[in-house]
Amino acid sequence: MKKISFFITTLLAIILLASCSKDTTPELLINVYLEGSKDNNAISLYNFTDHDVSTKDYSIEIYDRREVNTPEVVISLGDHTIKAGEVFVVANSESEEEVLKYADLRSGELVFGGREHIALVKNEAKIDVLGTFDPNAENTNMRATTLVRKTEYYEVVDDDVLTGLSVSTYLGELVKASPSTTYDPYEWIFYSQDNTNYLDGFTNSVNARELLEGPKYNENSPYYNNEFVASPNVGGGGFTEVDIVSHVDGDTTRFDWKELNQDEVYGRDTGNTSLGFEASARYLDIDTPESYTGNIQEFGWVAKEYTKELQSSADVIHCQSNDGGALTEGYDRVLCYVYADEIMVNYIIILKGYSVDGFEGTDMYYKDIPYYGYFLNARLYAQRNKLGKYGETDPYWDYEANKSIYA
Repeated sequence: MKKISFFITTLLAIILLASCSKDTTPELLINVYLEGSKDNNAISLYNFTDHDVSTKDYSIEIYDRREVNTPEVVISLGDHTIKAGEVFVVANSESEEEVLKYADLRSGELVFGGREHIALVKNEAKIDVLGTFDPNAENTNMRATTLVRKTEYYEVVDDDVLTGLSVSTYLGELVKASPSTTYDPYEWIFYSQDNTNYLDGFTNSVNARELLEGPKYNENSPYYNNEFVASPNVGGGGFTEVDIVSHVDGDTTRFDWKELNQDEVYGRDTGNTSLGFEASARYLDIDTPESYTGNIQEFGWVAKEYTKELQSSADVIHCQSNDGGALTEGYDRVLCYVYADEIMVNYIIILKGYSVDGFEGTDMYYKDIPYYGYFLNARLYAQRNKLGKYGETDPYWDYEANKSIYA
């Protein structure tokens, strides 16, 4: 009798323990974060399983960046069903209609400005996060942007990807999107603010390879038929073919602007109204270390040689102006993005880790991703793979004397 009683007691304890335990197995992930203008805020959740998922055990928590242990806002997702492979969108109820038309749930509490930490929670356990959860760090990459999680990405790419003008056939293993309790901005694509194109499913506008290749000069560019000069000293975003005169450094090259009128470029009377003139191009959104006599900095000569290699091996060089931006800066340099055949040199220099931080980006885009989004992805790639100034050694640098071998 005692054995039976003990067995029943044990069985009841097991049943009670099982009933009290809560399933925290991830079935959803955050696939879109929209921190837009006005009151536009939205979070999209993706069901990556092969079965329907109920939202009754899930919530979204918003944390103040200075208080990372206690959520400032907890939004229960209620009891809805997300079918396999589909998304569930939560939007601030004060968002504009362009956002609200995708909303499965509206909440006046879904408010963030890019500095908060956000967690997707299942039964009180964090299963996916956005933000560093570090009170001493600001999530500057989450402000005024639409983040779309990469459906898949290359963690580490064979170095051949960086040694020519095209990505090599070997790209390593693809990593599929998965929820994580550690925020890694490299797992996200940075789209423009208020971009709602990805709230109706889990898709990217480019595949993993295309993202690593960066913006291209081809007919897919929305600026392909634009003029290089929109008005005197104002760019139109278009392209112009140039010839190389001399290589100055990693972010400056002297070109023959054979298709342009000098007066229109500079917006002043230069005495040259015919086509063609020589002037240096300052590459937009990059800043490589100096490499001129008397001031050669670490990786300055490397960047210069790499830019020279890219351009010298190309069949044709094009420059692209900043759409709506100034055409020139001090020293009469022309501001532009430079393409060696199809490849944007500005972008590859960042991917190699040769440009210092601080690019601001423009509103220009390629395949729906702003140039800034490509540049940020390239910098994150260089950092995680310790390329260039993020971990390599400069072959032209005397580290004992702390100076260039050409100084």
